[in-house]
Amino acid sequence: MTLTALDIGGWDAEAVRTVGLAAGARAQALIAAAEALGALPVSATWQGEAATVAREAIGRTRTDLSERAGAAREVAEVARRAAETIEAVQSGLRGLTVEAAVRDCEVDPGANRVLAVPWGSRDAVPELQQRLDALVEQANSADAELAAAIGVAGGGAPPAVPDQPVPDQPVPADPRGFRELWQRLSRAGRDRLHDRDPTIANHPGMPVGDAHSVGKDHYLRERLARELARARSAGSADLGDLQALQRVLAANPELRLMLLDTGGQRLRAAFAAGNPDTATHVSVSVPGMNTTVADSAEGMAAEAISLRRQAARQLARVPERSGETVATIGWIGYEPPQIRVGDGPVAVLRGAVGVSHDAVAGAAAGDLSRFYAGIQAARSGPPAHLTAIGHSYGSLTTGLALQVPGHGVSDAVFYGSPGIGASVPADLGLAPGHVFAMATPDDPIRWVYDGPAVARALAPVIPGPLDDALLAVAELSGAGQFGPDPAGNPAFVQMETEGIWGLEGAGGHSEYPRGPDGSAPGRTTVHNLAAVVAGLDGNVIAK
Repeated sequence: MTLTALDIGGWDAEAVRTVGLAAGARAQALIAAAEALGALPVSATWQGEAATVAREAIGRTRTDLSERAGAAREVAEVARRAAETIEAVQSGLRGLTVEAAVRDCEVDPGANRVLAVPWGSRDAVPELQQRLDALVEQANSADAELAAAIGVAGGGAPPAVPDQPVPDQPVPADPRGFRELWQRLSRAGRDRLHDRDPTIANHPGMPVGDAHSVGKDHYLRERLARELARARSAGSADLGDLQALQRVLAANPELRLMLLDTGGQRLRAAFAAGNPDTATHVSVSVPGMNTTVADSAEGMAAEAISLRRQAARQLARVPERSGETVATIGWIGYEPPQIRVGDGPVAVLRGAVGVSHDAVAGAAAGDLSRFYAGIQAARSGPPAHLTAIGHSYGSLTTGLALQVPGHGVSDAVFYGSPGIGASVPADLGLAPGHVFAMATPDDPIRWVYDGPAVARALAPVIPGPLDDALLAVAELSGAGQFGPDPAGNPAFVQMETEGIWGLEGAGGHSEYPRGPDGSAPGRTTVHNLAAVVAGLDGNVIAK
């Protein structure tokens, strides 16, 4: 049925927006249900026919829920666009009606016709009629698109996606530009684009994807299988990293692969617990020195899963926030400096001095900032509440990344930090009260700030090789070049690390994101991290 201008004038854009918001909420609820099923303990310890049937049933149900969530998300996105179209068309019709009157014409809204008044000239009619037809056609297209999306959500057949040709020119570097291109392509078109350049799955504008729409996770898992076969055949140095990543993904079904880069000296990777395309709250954690995929992927995955669950628990205690979802990302997307303790104390200390002056963090900052921006660009719904988390040398990388405009981050947490290259939240593109810091009393990172003066004072009176070591520490007098100590900066929210309110305190340099047993919540630092990630600043235990 062709709409008339009279029909269009009676449309309520806000009512359509309400439909979209309801569909978006339904999508989030369906995704949460699917993820909850995936977390059920139907493990290898339960064997037999009943276990097999249960696993198959859960798999089918999760697939169905994911597909229905994808359809609901499509309704939400189409409804948003339809509401914008309604407002634009209604505004255009009002303007056209006024202009027609000025030019001695009138619009018959029930017949979609422009007529000249008896005493006027017909010269303006063709132009005005053409503009009226264009407005009505625009409204009809929006109506048809919305009807098709609602039909799919109700169980109808999906609308056909035009098979757009894959562009010959390079794809847009901008994450939002890439996302727009990706959305225009059919599944076959996306496969062709990926086949032409398999590294395209690392593009920050590509969605992570789900059962309804393939994306990073699908293509990167295929690439991981190919890279493993290559590494085994060639005996490559990155075989251990690739095998470790495969083990972590196999052991944790809720993880989604977001980055797989074999182009450097060491494998670079990123993975998410939950789906960043749809989660209300998303965090990205960046590790420090000596991190490799082989040595750290398992621990970072456990920390991401624990942080996600603790943030979800805190949200569940707030009735009006209980429907919100969380995705937590571990980003080993750069090659942090490696300092080997076996080289001896003087070499280690001098290596630390070199690290404090090198350009690794600066070189990685651009990639990390684009990764943040890609998370926001890849979403079909509203922007996520995005939290940047940096530990140790990774806090410097994070701080520099947040100084690149357009990152899309809302909050930042720094812990065990040697400096972040910033003094106030505005340096990071963040609002006051949205930068948080933690430092345990016995974190050895304190030597970055306190060590040089102590070392210089002791070196003259300590004989033997120890004075060389102390002087090497003193060379860290360049510390502070990355800005004031975040854990002592009054411009940032200082969070508690010691035991309080029945929570256990943290100690040393690496316990911040870990529970007392290595993964479970119950530690003050884990509670604080989860509160920030969940956007529950009132839950933060500040000093």
